[in-house]
Amino acid sequence: MTTWGPRLWEPASSEFWDAVDQVRPDLTRAYHPWDSLIDPDAVGVLLAGAGAEDSRVEAVAGSHALRSPEDFWTIVQGSGYRATSDAMSDDERDAVRALCLAAIADREITEIETNVVYARATKSHAGT
Repeated sequence: MTTWGPRLWEPASSEFWDAVDQVRPDLTRAYHPWDSLIDPDAVGVLLAGAGAEDSRVEAVAGSHALRSPEDFWTIVQGSGYRATSDAMSDDERDAVRALCLAAIADREITEIETNVVYARATKSHAGT
């Protein structure tokens, strides 16, 4: 099992949510459901609660280069952030995109975090 780790796509992710907050504050989410699985201990607890035995959970730091700010918008459009983007009008989406990409360019962000949590476990089928 693999889940995203902490600080997914930072620092660009914060720029995206800051832009959303400026244009459509009603779409800014303070809670992201996936945040409950970014910690290896939490993943281990989940697996144990599901009856997994002999689980191994490991956090692995990663990064992804951005050739240009536009690369991050490709990530937005190909991820769960797309739901937020799709909830906007074309003009709102264009404004968020412009704000986000300008902030990435201004801060000279050329790399984002892609941390993951890997887990491997077995579950006994005895008694089922």
